[in-house]
Amino acid sequence: GDDCGAEAADLSTGPFVAVVIAFFVFLQQVGVGTTLEWHRLRKATTRPLGVLVGLAMQVAVLPFLGYLLARAFSIEGDAAIGLMFIATAPGGTGSNVVTYLAGGDTSLSVTMTLATSTCAFVSWPALLTSYLSVTPCADIKIPLGTMLTSVLLQTAIPLGVGLALKRRSEGKEQPKALVRFRKGVMAIGLVGIVA
Repeated sequence: GDDCGAEAADLSTGPFVAVVIAFFVFLQQVGVGTTLEWHRLRKATTRPLGVLVGLAMQVAVLPFLGYLLARAFSIEGDAAIGLMFIATAPGGTGSNVVTYLAGGDTSLSVTMTLATSTCAFVSWPALLTSYLSVTPCADIKIPLGTMLTSVLLQTAIPLGVGLALKRRSEGKEQPKALVRFRKGVMAIGLVGIVA
């Protein structure tokens, strides 16, 4: 309505902030990549039930719950945009780190992240646009290029680099060096993102 204001919210960040965050996330995910094992990744893809359930939760359930929260608590404008941005976003790379630190199935977590990130090329902008179109005072400019590029640069590439580093070290007397490297880049990445 007229009370919402004419200017649409812009989700883009400044170039310096975007590059710094991307760098630290990249480091973090390289560390996660060094924990992966091919046979566990293959197992996660050959038994897709867990991945499909997680994907359905991420793509269908979470966005709907976010929309219900926005309507139930009369959340509008920028707050509604932020809520729906998070609810419709693909699985975050931070979940891979938390899974590793908790001793969980990192390969399954990474497979989930890759699956939701792949779907995000279509689902993220479509869901965000659809839900915000029926959310009061939530006009938005979606930086599609930035969003989709970040999915690739902050997930697939660094995980591949980490996995390649691990495979190069197999059969060599480098496990301690690899563990030190893993802990170092994950710690630096985590501290950098929080800071």
